[in-house]
Amino acid sequence: MMNAPEQLHQFDHANAGYRVLSRVSRDDAERLLEQVLNHQLDFDQVLKDRAKCLVARFSHPDKGWLVLKVPRARTNRKWERFLTLFRPGEGFRQICNMQELERLKLKGPRPVLAAEKRRAGVVVDSFYIYSFIDGREGVSADLPAIVETLLPLYRQGYCRTDPRVANHIINDDGVHLIDFRIRRPFLLGRLRCAMELCQLAGDRLYAVRIGNDAGYSTALMRSAWRVKRVAQWFRKAKQRLRKRILRQSH
Repeated sequence: MMNAPEQLHQFDHANAGYRVLSRVSRDDAERLLEQVLNHQLDFDQVLKDRAKCLVARFSHPDKGWLVLKVPRARTNRKWERFLTLFRPGEGFRQICNMQELERLKLKGPRPVLAAEKRRAGVVVDSFYIYSFIDGREGVSADLPAIVETLLPLYRQGYCRTDPRVANHIINDDGVHLIDFRIRRPFLLGRLRCAMELCQLAGDRLYAVRIGNDAGYSTALMRSAWRVKRVAQWFRKAKQRLRKRILRQSH
């Protein structure tokens, strides 16, 4: 049985101007913060280094392999910055998601800390650190095990968002969720969870079957499949329109 997750604590780092949300001691958190800001972490492997984000692995003397993630795109988008007037930044939200996943007794990365810096009330810099999960990326053959892992989540009314097979790590301990955001929809919750099952299944008949296993009716799963297809059409149409506007602007 999994132990209850350790509590997160929050503090302000006066010198650097960052607010920190941490599950390690304040001394350890401040040491990690300084290492990140001063570019002193010795990365063993850079997993991603793009305009969208930086993801890199490093070794910690007490915590083993850890991952630093800098969500560059989310921090730099004007709309995302505006939203942080009313909510925490990406780092805080992701660390809380990892904590919530543990509370729900599902496997995923363990949160270590997140830090964010605000200017005029909005987040202008953010990063977070979590445990590295060793294993392989999920493939289509792992779908039954992934679905079995996610069913308790959906039965409790939670969605994991972006439920792709590749967003799971498989190792000897089972299936671990990565690149997720846990949320509990207030409106049409069962329909949204059913739509995620449809997206994960990729096949209408299989979606109905696993939906039935999760306690959703066949009628609901068929409706979710249709709504998902319509939503995908609108999303692709929006992307085509955006590309057309960009081409015309150039």
